This record gives sequence, structure tokens and C-alpha cells, in this order.
Amino acid sequence: MWGEGPGQTFVAEDTLISAITVWRHPVETPNPAEMKLWITELDSTGRPRASRIVFEGPVLQVSHGDGIHPIAIRFELDPPAVLPHRGKFAFFVQNQCYWFFDLLIRDGTVSPDGELWRSEISNFDGCILKGISDRFDDFDLCCRIEFCDTPTPVLRPTWGRVKAIYR
Repeated sequence: MWGEGPGQTFVAEDTLISAITVWRHPVETPNPAEMKLWITELDSTGRPRASRIVFEGPVLQVSHGDGIHPIAIRFELDPPAVLPHRGKFAFFVQNQCYWFFDLLIRDGTVSPDGELWRSEISNFDGCILKGISDRFDDFDLCCRIEFCDTPTPVLRPTWGRVKAIYR
């Protein structure tokens, strides 16, 4: 539906997210639907809160696939999305009030720390992420969340090398 968005809760062991990937159904090609990424905090009951946005954007349009394989929708976050703390969050992929799309789901027992959610329709509210309406206990979004937990190796300079640079 227009302005609606499927979402997935997840546990963040790190506070920097470099990418989130979801997959659209292979037969939805061509499909010019624009998709926007949101990351939200949860309330004390574990329910995502549209009023507690920690990251907004970007909007992607992945029009074509081969009609056979799932279509990867990869939100590359550069700079990375910064979460306010480690713990449980949710992300949503919202339809930007034009067209439609279907994201692939899987058996919910695969990821016991996550739940599939759906946001309310926001077609008449400027297409913002609106309240969270439904939870689907038996399913999860097929998704991959990439964190920036790999440190960049840096060679420690020796005193002799530092002296050579500044001569």
C-alpha cells in the first residue's frame, strides 16, 4: 500500500551500520517504486516507534531484475548510520507513496531476536513513516545488516620514519 513499510527488528552489537540489504520478489521487474530506509528505536515492550527515528533515508529506486532471481535492494550508508547505543532497533523500508513492492520474507524461527512489522499507510501525511500497526510473529524479512565493526589497520610509525618525513 502507498506509504506503508515492512520492517524488521534486530539486535545491534555495534553502533555503526554501513549497509542494509533486503530483496524484492523477482517478478517485480521493471518496477520504478521508490523505497526509503528508516531506523527506529523500540519502546519498553519491544514495539518499534515511528516517533523515535534514529536514521532517515536514503531513497532508492531499483527498477530492474532478471525476472528469475530475487532483486537485491542495498542501502549503502556512507557515512554510516550511527545508532545511539547497542541493543534492539527496527528498520523499515517504506513505499514512497507511488507504485508498490513486495519484499521477501522467511520463516521467523531462523532469527529468534527479530520480528517482522508493518507501518501504517501515510499517503495523506506527506509520506512520512507513520505509526507501527502489525506484528507477524512467524516471519522475518530476508535481510542483511552490515556493521562497521572491522577496524582499519594502521601501521604505527617508527621514530626514524617520522624524522624522515619532516626533514
